[in-house]
This record gives sequence, C-alpha cells and structure tokens, in this order.
Amino acid sequence: MLRPKIVTAEGLHFAVRSRRPARDPINAALNLNYGLLTADALRAVVACGLDPHTGFLHSSGRNKPALALDLVEEFRAPVADSVVVNAFNNGELRTRDFTTVLGTSRIGDRGRKALIAG
Repeated sequence: MLRPKIVTAEGLHFAVRSRRPARDPINAALNLNYGLLTADALRAVVACGLDPHTGFLHSSGRNKPALALDLVEEFRAPVADSVVVNAFNNGELRTRDFTTVLGTSRIGDRGRKALIAG
C-alpha cells in the first residue's frame, strides 16, 4: 500500500485509498493499473486452462474472477503501485491529465497513454 509521502510530485496529496469512485488522481491511476493487471492475470489463468473463479483469498461472489484476483495481490506493489509512483514522480503524469467532477477524479486520454507506456 502506498504511503502518503512516497509521491513527491508537486500539488499531489495522497491520504487514503479510495477505489470507487477515485477521489484523487493517484487513486484514479491505481484503479486503472489494478484493472489492467487483473485483466492480464485473468487472461493468463484462462490460457492455462484453470478456472478463474476458484480462488483462495478472494470469493467468487458477484461473478468475480477470484483466482485472478488472488494472483494480482502478489504483483500490486512491484508492478502497479511502482508504475504509478514513478509516473507521477518523473512528471510523466500530472494533475492536468485528470478531471475532477463532483469529487471524482478521472484519468484523461493523455494520462492513460502515459501510464500504459510507463
């Protein structure tokens, strides 16, 4: 989990993790990366012929791919979190790459492309 002071980009403050809706640009970027990571894990599980709904840490309630979600846990920090932190700290992502409406932050096209390229 990200610590509040790990993102050193000017004008960004990370206090708490908010999933849906994302309340700030950092959470919006994390949501995107977690979604991409989950999709990759789901494709890998299915390609191996495994049942993606048979998990150990997560339940498969509401048609969630529990096994894919279990696998993602191991890669959150080294893959998803580190990409978001580095993208903000290196200036690849900026607050202007996001829109905030009614307390919800959303990533724009330029920010999405920069995050995926990172």
